[in-house]
Amino acid sequence: MTTAEQLFIACLKYTDQKTFSMIQKDWLEGEELRQYRCIVSYYREHGELLGLHTFCTKFKLDSSDVDSKPSFYLNALKERFIITELSDKVPKILRGLKSDPRPKLTELQSLVAALASDSSEVRDVLYSDDTEQRKLDYEERMRCNGVTYLSMGNNDLDKTFYGYRKQDLITIGGRAGQGKTWLLIYLAYLLECALEERSDATGETFNDILFITNEMGSEEIKERLDCIRFRLPYESFLKGSLTKRERARYYKGLSELKEKPSRIRLAYSCQTLDELTTLVGIYQPCAVFVDGSYMMEPRMQEGWEKITFITRGLKRLAKNTLTPIVNTTQLKKGTGKGVSKMALDGQDDFAYSSSYTQDSDIAFRLFQDADMKFHSEIGAEVVKGRRVVTGTTIVFKNDLDLMDLSLTLPIDDDEADRAPKVTDDY
Repeated sequence: MTTAEQLFIACLKYTDQKTFSMIQKDWLEGEELRQYRCIVSYYREHGELLGLHTFCTKFKLDSSDVDSKPSFYLNALKERFIITELSDKVPKILRGLKSDPRPKLTELQSLVAALASDSSEVRDVLYSDDTEQRKLDYEERMRCNGVTYLSMGNNDLDKTFYGYRKQDLITIGGRAGQGKTWLLIYLAYLLECALEERSDATGETFNDILFITNEMGSEEIKERLDCIRFRLPYESFLKGSLTKRERARYYKGLSELKEKPSRIRLAYSCQTLDELTTLVGIYQPCAVFVDGSYMMEPRMQEGWEKITFITRGLKRLAKNTLTPIVNTTQLKKGTGKGVSKMALDGQDDFAYSSSYTQDSDIAFRLFQDADMKFHSEIGAEVVKGRRVVTGTTIVFKNDLDLMDLSLTLPIDDDEADRAPKVTDDY
């Protein structure tokens, strides 16, 4: 019995229309196509899946060997297709590699990216499907204070943003040197802590957190993560002047980290969306953090078209892989510091293109009022939110001596009673 036949039987056995609708004809071979068309024709005529006994009798199949859920066989069928495609096309590409390496490498990269992405998949379901699952999802939401997928690792953040949702694209805008990379690193660390706590409590397992850095080098990212994880004063760390106790804590922490590896996987200088798609396809992370997404270089795109290509590609990747993506970009010069947040222009402050706010589910900008402490306090105002009140403002307080993060919501009492606008552009 083939993998596709096992998948057909599992879908009929569990009456799983949703999984069956995710099957692509390109994945099927020979007799499998005839079996697939038989089920599709019956569904179109009767509005329901073909009976299991009828299917097995018609095609002389034994359903007793199929004992897993449809999703298991769907993934196996995808893997079979990918292996077949790679086995067929990669040797042809490699044969021309020596004579014309650059185009062949590009062709190979595009092939892997296309196979990893499921971008051609069309998903359609009836509104009335999965009603029982929706009940369970809501009960989980009640237990977790509105968080439906992953906690952000901080109660105030979860109350504000309701955690990370599948398909989320979240954009953080800030001026150069304002702390957006530091904040992104800290958010990734908080998520890691939340995953560890959830795993210890429930026994669940999670894939890695993928962190893409296009602005800083590897050593700088690791230094900041070390200081955050082991509560080391950053300036003293840079100077090599940690106290004896701090140094002992650092060395002990590194030894423990070796025994229990981090969930944060670093990738440096991811230049294109194809490269990012490939990495996501390989590692299947639970979340992706991209520092400096505006620095990615799409092919044959310039100016605002380039940024639009990037933002829509990021959103498409989040949707297709059901993976939240958090990215950073620049604000326009002259915004974000030394002025009241109410004097800023909101969505127009994002440099390069307004597509950052248009394509994001949540977008917020970093700023500093004149009375804020330089480098230790950073304001963040939501300028676009599908489930967050526009204008919501929080203050991140960074203790550089303890490398600890706290936040305050709202920023001041004078604005707390102002009736904010809620974005309604779904």
